Amino acid sequence: MADAQMIFGASFDKVSACAAGSATAHSTFVWNATNVVAWIKHMQDVDLPVWAYELGNEVNNQGVGPDGEPDRHNCSLLPAQQAAAIELLAATLKELYPDAEARPKLIGPDTGFKNPQGWLNETLDRVGHLLHAVTHHVYLGAARKNYNSVKMLNRGLNDIGWYVPLVKDHAPAAQVWAGEDGPTGGGDSGTCGDPTTAICGLYGSALWYADDMGQRAAHGFQQYQRQDLVGAHYSLVTMPHDNEFLGPHDSVGLTADFWVNFLWKRTVGTHVLDATVLGSETVRAYVHCGVAPSPHKIRDAAATAVLINLDNTTSVPVALTGATRLQAWTLSPTPDGGEKRTSFRLICPRVYTHTAARNRNQIESEHRVGFVGAACRTVWYRGHAQWQAAAGGYIRCSHAHIHSSASKASAGSGADTAADLSVLRSD
Repeated sequence: MADAQMIFGASFDKVSACAAGSATAHSTFVWNATNVVAWIKHMQDVDLPVWAYELGNEVNNQGVGPDGEPDRHNCSLLPAQQAAAIELLAATLKELYPDAEARPKLIGPDTGFKNPQGWLNETLDRVGHLLHAVTHHVYLGAARKNYNSVKMLNRGLNDIGWYVPLVKDHAPAAQVWAGEDGPTGGGDSGTCGDPTTAICGLYGSALWYADDMGQRAAHGFQQYQRQDLVGAHYSLVTMPHDNEFLGPHDSVGLTADFWVNFLWKRTVGTHVLDATVLGSETVRAYVHCGVAPSPHKIRDAAATAVLINLDNTTSVPVALTGATRLQAWTLSPTPDGGEKRTSFRLICPRVYTHTAARNRNQIESEHRVGFVGAACRTVWYRGHAQWQAAAGGYIRCSHAHIHSSASKASAGSGADTAADLSVLRSD
C-alpha cells in the first residue's frame, strides 16, 4: 500500500444546504469548510499523503424532502454554490500546500442525472480551470432483459456526446473521468434495482462493464471509477451481508466484473486505437496498444483487443492476421444459462504462436468476453490490420490516438474501483 494514491471525498452537508433553501434565488447556503480544513491539517500532521480531494456528489439532484427523508428530485444546489465551494477548497489547498508540486489535486463535481449538461456548463464556466479532472455519474440501466442489447449499450453515447465536448470547452486542461458508473442506479441501499430483474453480480453484467470501459476510452475518457468495489449488490466483491462492512473472517466472492477489471489493468495498454466492426452487430471490439498500467502487466504484447460477443446462441469466429504470437484470456458463462447466474468460466491464458496464431478463433462461444494480447511482425498501430470475422466481415484497426498522456491518475475514491483507460499510473 506504500504506493497507493488516495482520493478523499469531502462532504457537502446537503442537509444544511436544503435547510437554507437551496436551489432557490434566495438560498443562503455557503459551504462550511471547517471540518475539511481540520482533516487536511491532520493528514499533514501524520504525514499521510492525499493524491486528490474530491468535492461534490450529485448535489445537483439530491436533497431532503419536506418529510425529512432523502429526496433525489428536490433541493438541488445551485451551480454557483458548488462553484463557490470548489473555489474555497482550491484556495485552502493552495494556502496549506504552498509547493504546487506537493499540493493535492482537485476533482469534481460528480454531477448526477438532473440537468447535468446545463448545471456543469455553469459550474465549469467558473471553476473549470481549477480542476485536474471533471467527473460525472452514469448508470445505463443494464438489467437481465437487456444486458446484451446493442441499444442499451449505446445509451452511453448519449451523455458522451455532450459531456466530452463540454469539458474540453470549459475545462480544457482537465481530464475527462467517469466519476461513478454502474449497470443500474442502486439508490441509497445499493440494491441495483429490482432484485428479480437486476443483472448486478451476475455474469451478464460483465458484457456491459467491458463494453462501457472500451466505449468511454474510445471517446477520450482517461479514468473509470466503477461503483463499487465492496458493498451493496453492484460491487465487484460480494459479501455475505449488505452493510458494507467486511469482517476479518467473512468470505468474499469475486464476480465476473471483478475479473474484467483485473484483466483490463494487466493486459490493456494506455493508447487507444480506432476499431470498427463490420459484418456483425453482436461483436463489440476495442483495441489498445502501449503498456498496461499494472506492475503485473503482460509485457510482450504489441496490442490488445477486447472482444465481446453479445449473442447468446451463436459463436463468432475471429481470426487475427499478421500476429506472430497470441495470448488469450476469456470469460464465458457456464452452459446452464450462466449469463443470468453468478457462475462463469475464466480461461487464462491460452498461447498460440506463429502460423497457428494467425487463424485461431478467439470468440468461439456465445456471450464471451475475450482479452487478446498479440505480438505482430508489423505493429498494428503503425498501419492497418484486418481481423477476419464471420460472414465476410472484419474488424478494421487503424492508428488513432485518443490520449497518450503520461500523467498519473488515482486509484479511486470511496468505494469506487478505478481502471485506467488512456493514462498511465501505478497499480
